[in-house]
Amino acid sequence: MRAADFRGAILDRSNFWSAELSEANFAGADLTRADFSDVSAWDADFSQCRLQHTNFQNSDLSGSRFFEAQFDTVNFRAAVLNRAVLRGMNLSRSNFNKTYLLEADLSEADLQGVNLVSAFLYHANLAGANLAGVDGTEADLTGVNLRRANLLNADFTEAELADAVCEGADLQRVCFRYAKLENANLHRVNATAANFSKARLNQARLAGACLHQANFWGADCHGADLQLADLREASLVGTDLTAANLQGAQTPPRWADDVRLCQTTLPDGTLSQRDCAK
Repeated sequence: MRAADFRGAILDRSNFWSAELSEANFAGADLTRADFSDVSAWDADFSQCRLQHTNFQNSDLSGSRFFEAQFDTVNFRAAVLNRAVLRGMNLSRSNFNKTYLLEADLSEADLQGVNLVSAFLYHANLAGANLAGVDGTEADLTGVNLRRANLLNADFTEAELADAVCEGADLQRVCFRYAKLENANLHRVNATAANFSKARLNQARLAGACLHQANFWGADCHGADLQLADLREASLVGTDLTAANLQGAQTPPRWADDVRLCQTTLPDGTLSQRDCAK
């Protein structure tokens, strides 16, 4: 059924299991409770579709378009949505567990509270998206665009965020425990009370970030740019600040003995060699 035309069709409860639907046109169709599990639907058009309790589990929807579609409890578990266009969609009741979303356009989308556990969002566009409360445990967000995104109370424990661009994002109370944030752009983020314990922030850019009451217990901040950052009441127990730049930053009044300071530029611009011999 390659390039099949289903425009405007009433296909509720239809079974397309394992079908070949690449380049199919479903624009305006009612796909309520339809089963698309294990289908191949490359470059399909699902614009303006009604997707209520629709099942896309294990399907390949690479390059598909969902302009103005109506989503309600859609199952994308383990589906492939690489380069798919979901811009501005309300996906808050969808399941993206183990979903592949490489280079997908999810900008301005509402993903509040969704399951992104072990999802793959390599270089996806999530600029301005609402990710409040999502569970992104062990998700791969390498190189993802999160500019101005809302991640309030999200959980990205053990997630991969190397080279992610989070400039201007709301990261308040986000859990980044054991997350990998090497070379991430966190310029001017609001990460009040965020948890970076045991995170890897090597070469991360945190200049001007609000890190008030953030937890950096055991975090590796080697070479991080923390100029003008607000670290008041932050927990820096066991933090490695080797070669980090904290010029102009607001920091706790005393450095704990277990904070590693070596080639570290302190808030007053002086260079600390305190722990270089250790």
